[in-house]
Amino acid sequence: MKHVSGLYIIDGDTVEEHNLTRQCFQKEDIGYPKASVLAEVLNDAFGLYWRAYPTYLTSVSQLEDMLELEDGDIPVILGCVDNHGCRLILESFFMKNDNCIYYDSANEFISGEVVMSYKIKGNQISPLRSEIFSDILQGDLRNVTELSCEEMNVSTPQHISVNMLAGLILLSAVTQLITDNIVKPGMVSFNAQTFNQEYFPLCISS
Repeated sequence: MKHVSGLYIIDGDTVEEHNLTRQCFQKEDIGYPKASVLAEVLNDAFGLYWRAYPTYLTSVSQLEDMLELEDGDIPVILGCVDNHGCRLILESFFMKNDNCIYYDSANEFISGEVVMSYKIKGNQISPLRSEIFSDILQGDLRNVTELSCEEMNVSTPQHISVNMLAGLILLSAVTQLITDNIVKPGMVSFNAQTFNQEYFPLCISS
């Protein structure tokens, strides 16, 4: 990749006290939009220009309006979402574009996977998460704005170590992509308790 034309963080959540034990936020961040906090930290620390969108993603067209892609741009999506409704919006965006790179991270308390999907010149090289784990299509596919307050407040336990491990895998994949133009289609499975990490190359036959 020759250059990066834009950096965006999209997240409608605000920082809450329980986030401090499993995500990289500080007490003074409570009540502020997660996207804005993270963008400020990244920009101050690394001299970058991340743009924050403190809103929930509810449609493909909304994402297209935010990114404002130009001819020749290849969108790279890092999905760290916690509901399949939003995940399927990102997958729909991937399928709609001739060129797209989508790293989707999902984890539970101690384990998870990062699925690395590629589509170049209209050819899909590797599968999406829903094509590997088709059972997610049978679950709750509502987006966040369709959930009740009670449902939104239900918190699935996660350990900070597994969140950070998922983040390191994403960082490694993006670093290889940007600095060395290396893509690794497939999936990385990881477990923060057993220290196991395994890469599965997965490609779609032409």
